[in-house]
Amino acid sequence: MKVIGRSGSFTVEVTADAKGLSSRGGTAMLPLLAEQIGLTRALVEAFAHTRERRCAHSPGRVFSDLAVMLCDGGRCVSDLGALGDQGALFGDVASVSTARRVLLETGARELDAIGQARAQARAAAWAAGAAPARVILDFDATLVTAHSDKQHAAGNYKGGFGFHPLLATCGREALAGILRPGNAGANTAADHIDVLELALEALPRPALDGEILARADGAGASHAFAQACRETDVRFSLGFAIYHGVREAILALGKRAWKPALDQGGQRRKGAWVAELTANVDLSCWPAETRLICRGERPHPGAQLSFTDVDGHRFQCFLTDQPGSDIAMLEVCHRQHACVEDRIPISAAHRRLSGGDRMVRPRSARSRTSSELCRSSSQATTACSCSISSPTFRLKQTRSSSSSTTAIRWRVDSRGRKVPFSIREIALWEVPAARATSSWVSPSSKRRSRK
Repeated sequence: MKVIGRSGSFTVEVTADAKGLSSRGGTAMLPLLAEQIGLTRALVEAFAHTRERRCAHSPGRVFSDLAVMLCDGGRCVSDLGALGDQGALFGDVASVSTARRVLLETGARELDAIGQARAQARAAAWAAGAAPARVILDFDATLVTAHSDKQHAAGNYKGGFGFHPLLATCGREALAGILRPGNAGANTAADHIDVLELALEALPRPALDGEILARADGAGASHAFAQACRETDVRFSLGFAIYHGVREAILALGKRAWKPALDQGGQRRKGAWVAELTANVDLSCWPAETRLICRGERPHPGAQLSFTDVDGHRFQCFLTDQPGSDIAMLEVCHRQHACVEDRIPISAAHRRLSGGDRMVRPRSARSRTSSELCRSSSQATTACSCSISSPTFRLKQTRSSSSSTTAIRWRVDSRGRKVPFSIREIALWEVPAARATSSWVSPSSKRRSRK
C-alpha cells in the first residue's frame, strides 16, 4: 500500500517474526489510510481559512490526529499526548493546548466543511473497493449519561439523566447523527427524517443510484418516516408493535401459513417460523405495497414469557416494502439490524464527546464538533478495516470483525530510512510471504527536507 507521507517518507516492512511489540502499531495505520483516501488533505483544506499565516500544525491535521486519538481509546484532549510520545509512529503531533484551540475555534462554517471532507473521503474509499455490497442505513438511538447539570441534558425514559442522540450507520461507519436532550422521544418521526436526509447527503453519488434500505426497530415505525422513505426512493424495514388486532391475526393463521425461518447463513433455523400477515391486517394508513411479516419462535431457556405468548411461542413483526416471495430471507435481513448494537465504539465515542464526559463543554457548537470528530474516527477505522482485508495491503483478517484494528501490536526499530513493523505470528492478522510496504513520515525527514 503506497501512502503519501506528511513531508518525507520511510519504507515500512511488515514481517511476522518479532517478539518486541508496540501497543499502538495498529493505530499507526489509521493516519496512513486517512492520507490515502484523502481525508487528511480535505480536512486541511476545510480549515485553511482559519489561519492567515503558515503555522507549525495545520488545524485540519490536528483534527485528524484527534480522530486517531479517539480510535485509540482517548477520553479527553490531553490523551493526544499518547500519540505525541511515539514520533516514529505518528510523526509531529500538536500539543494539547493547540488541539484545544482548534476545537474551540471550530464553528458552523468549519462543521459544514468537515462534513464535505468526510463525504469526499468516503467517495474515494468506496471507489477503491470499500463500498458495501448493499447500502443499508441502520437507525438507532443511544443514551448518554451526564453526571452534572449540562446544557440540554434532561431525564430519560430509563430514569437516568443526560442526552439521547440518534445515529444512522452504514456497515461499521456512522454516517450521520443528531444530538438530542435526554427526554427526546425514541420514536420521534421528525428526528428520524432529519437523520435520513443527513445520511443520504453523506452517501457517494453512485450509491444513490442503487437500492437503499432503511432499517430500524419499533421506534422508527412511524407513518411519517415510512412516507419519507418512499418519497426519497428508499426501501424500509421497520419493527412493528403487536397490538390486539395483530395478535388475533397471528392466532388465526393455520399451520400451513408458517414457513421455516432461516439463520444468517441461509440454513433452516430450528424452532422458528415466519408468516405473512399483509392480507390479515389493515395497512391502509401505510405507504402502498407495505407488507407485514411475523416471526414465531421458541424462546431460549430461562426467557420470561408473557401471558399473551400462546403455546410458549414468542412473536415479532416488522413492516417492509421490499418485494420478493421469500419472506424468510426478508426476515433474516431485518434481523441483521441487531448488528447496530455492536457499534459500541461509536456509541462510546458519542458518550464521551457529546457533552456527557470530559472532552468538551456542553455547548451546542462544541457538541456538534465532537459529533463530527466521532464520525471522522469511525470513518477512518472502517476504511482501515476494509483496506486490511483487501489484497492491495496483503493482510488478511483471521478473527471476527469485532476485533479492534488498533489492537495490532508491532515492533518499531528505526534504521536509516527504513522502519520495520514486525507482527507476531499469533496476532490478529495473518501476513503472507510477500511483504506489505507503505510510506510513513518521521520528524527527522521533515528537518532534512528543510535543509
